[in-house]
Amino acid sequence: VEDPDGELAQGLSELVRTRKQQWQEASKLDPVPKLVYGKPQNFSYQAPLVNAADIIQGIGSSAGQIEGTIKVISSLQQSDRIDRQTIIVVPYTDAGWSPLLARAGGLISEVGGRLSHGAIVAREYNIPAVMDVDNATKLFQDGQLVRIDGQAGTIEVLK
Repeated sequence: VEDPDGELAQGLSELVRTRKQQWQEASKLDPVPKLVYGKPQNFSYQAPLVNAADIIQGIGSSAGQIEGTIKVISSLQQSDRIDRQTIIVVPYTDAGWSPLLARAGGLISEVGGRLSHGAIVAREYNIPAVMDVDNATKLFQDGQLVRIDGQAGTIEVLK
C-alpha cells in the first residue's frame, strides 16, 4: 500500500493514542462494568442475595466445595501467599490469571458466568468457582473464612 503523504501512519498513530487513552480510563473503573462493549443500560446496584444463614448467591461455575480463607486480589501484582486453602476473590479473570488459579483452592469472581474464562480454567484445574458475585472484592476481606459450593453457586460466610 502506497502512502506517500504518511496519512496512513499518522492515522494509525492517532488511533493508537486514542486506544491507549481509552484503556487507561477504563482501567480506573471500579467496580468492573457488567457490559464491556455496546451501550450499557442504566441500572442501580443490587447487593448479592444474602439470607439469614450468611449465604451469598452467585453463579455456580465449577463443581466442588472448599472451606478456606479469602484473599482479595484486584490486580496480578497482589498474587503472593496463595495455596490450596486460599479462595481468591477477583474482579474478573482473563488468560493472565491462569497461573494464580493453578495455585488457588477456589475462585469467587465479580463478573462472569459458566462460560467465562475463569470458570473454564477453574474446571480445568478442578477447583470450585462461583461467578457473578456483585461487589465481591469489597464484600469479602483477606483472611475471612468461607465455604464455597461451585455447583450450587453459594458462598457461606463462616464464623
